[in-house]
Formats: sequence, C-alpha cells, structure tokens
Amino acid sequence: MPSDRRWLSGAIAFHLVAITIAALPMPSELAVIEPSSPPPSSMLAPALAPLFDRLALVVAGVEPVLYRASAPLRILTQPYINAGLKQKWNMFANPGHDDSYMRVDYLVATDGSGRPTQRVQELVFPAAREDRPRWRHEFRDKAIFSSVENYFVRFESEEDVNASATAPDMVPIARYFGRTFRQTLPQGQQLVRVEVWYGVAPIPAPGEPIDSAAEANRLQALVKYRAPLTPRPTSSVSLERPGSRVTEGDITWTLFYRGEV
Repeated sequence: MPSDRRWLSGAIAFHLVAITIAALPMPSELAVIEPSSPPPSSMLAPALAPLFDRLALVVAGVEPVLYRASAPLRILTQPYINAGLKQKWNMFANPGHDDSYMRVDYLVATDGSGRPTQRVQELVFPAAREDRPRWRHEFRDKAIFSSVENYFVRFESEEDVNASATAPDMVPIARYFGRTFRQTLPQGQQLVRVEVWYGVAPIPAPGEPIDSAAEANRLQALVKYRAPLTPRPTSSVSLERPGSRVTEGDITWTLFYRGEV
C-alpha cells in the first residue's frame, strides 16, 4: 500500500476511535436505573419488565468500566476532539429529562447615565408556544440548541462556569437578539447589557401523572416573556454572575452569559 494511503487509512482510523471514545458519556451523566412499574393494561409487561430491568442494570455496570478503560486513549484523542468535534452523541441513549427554555434579558438605560434602570425579558427558545401545534420547523431552535450543547460540553462542571466570565457559545445569541432589540428602542434609551438565561423544568417519568396545576403555572409564567414585551425595574432580577440560578415556579433559570453587545 502506498505511503499516502497508509497515512489516510491511519487518519480515518484515528478519527473513528476518537469519536467513539468521545461518545462514551461520563458515568455521572447517566440516568439512574430503577425498576419500572408495568402498565396494568399490558399482559406481557409483568413478565418482561423484570427481565429488561435486570438487563438494564447489567448494561449500566458495563459503561463505567468502558469509560475507565478508555482513559489512556482519551488522553491522546481529547485534543483532537477539543479542536472542533466536541458534541454529544447520546440523543437516543440518554434523552433529556427536562423541558428547556432560553430567555434573553435586555438591560436598558433610560436617563442617559448609562446605568440600567429597566429590564426587558424575551423568551427566545422555543420559538413557538409549546401549548399550541407547531406546523413548521424553526431553524432558530436548532441553532440555539446546538449552542446549549456546546456550552455544556465546554463547561462540564459548575466550577468551570464560575471560573469563566464569558461563555463564547452564547455570544452569537446575545449579539443577534441584542441588536434586534436595540432597533426597537425609542430615541434616548440605550441598551447597556444583555443576559442569556437557560431554564429547565422537570418532565414526569413514564407512568407518572402530569401535574396540571404546575404545567398551567409554568405556561402562565412564560407568557409574560413573549410579545408584547413589558419593561420592569432592574431589581426584578438581581444582577448575578454567570452560573447564578433563579427559580420561577418549577423552572430553574441559570445565567449562562452576561455582557455588552
């Protein structure tokens, strides 16, 4: 085999090994395996559920072993992954257990001093209301979701978030919505700062009833973040550092980014 083909084959093999190792999630990211309760209407579930539970426990014990065994190779492949291939591959293996939202807060100065006196909050993700049918795909949602995934890959722990003053993956979101909002400001008002908040709310586990009251309260809380936007005093949400959290109903908001646009 010519030398150039050997190099190409080696590069392809290295790439496949790298993305395979990167696809192994950290054991702490995996959901806890618990025995399931079979639906009473199913005739086969009482017999099959215990079997699948035992199989799930076996698989759950294998993944940490593979993660530890791949540690030496991960040292070699991690720089390559960090160069631009960092992404999550657990879409089907470990789906999310939360509803996710993103809002952008605009801090506005109204007296010419450059000191923010108003806060305007806009829900930007999801683009459409979740309590209504969605008739078309919103590419904006895909872009925001990709930025959120990159954020979690970049900051794998809360210490990483607190040690960083900015989040590069959130900068395009802050700039896009900040510049769009600035065009709507009347003369004499100034956009001083933009904050990007990410919110999560729990999804009931399979078989658990939906808390209708909590769901209704959540939707009502989200309505005020959609147009028409209402200015509020800046004290309505304290000026926290990135990584700070605020609870609103069953939604936990985390400040991902704060900066000028």
